[in-house]
Amino acid sequence: MSLLNRCIRKIKSDKASGMMIVPYWPTQIWFPALMEIVTDNPLVINRKKNLLSLPHQGQKHPLGKKLTLLACQVSGKISKVEDFLKHQQKYLCPRGKIPRKNSVVHLSTNGLSTVVKGKLIKLKRL
Repeated sequence: MSLLNRCIRKIKSDKASGMMIVPYWPTQIWFPALMEIVTDNPLVINRKKNLLSLPHQGQKHPLGKKLTLLACQVSGKISKVEDFLKHQQKYLCPRGKIPRKNSVVHLSTNGLSTVVKGKLIKLKRL
């Protein structure tokens, strides 16, 4: 099991709140679980800054310029997550179907978004 998956489970079990910096990898098994505990729109961190480095070596991480990182405010308290979701725009396309031309008024200006429990979560640029 990945370290991120374990962190997400720990946040849920402890009903903790915090900030997680994670790669934007929507195809990873932990990504939907992470999106289900966000309490604010995730922030996309600028790749040009290359914030990733290898510990104790001072070298830049080999994937540093390829990875898009997200800063996610998260909480294991269901009420905080539900409060965030109730203020988000509904996504009207059923899972697995091709979206209708006008199913969503505005996806996002940067093209990055995800859907959690029928609500559109827009990712913001930092």
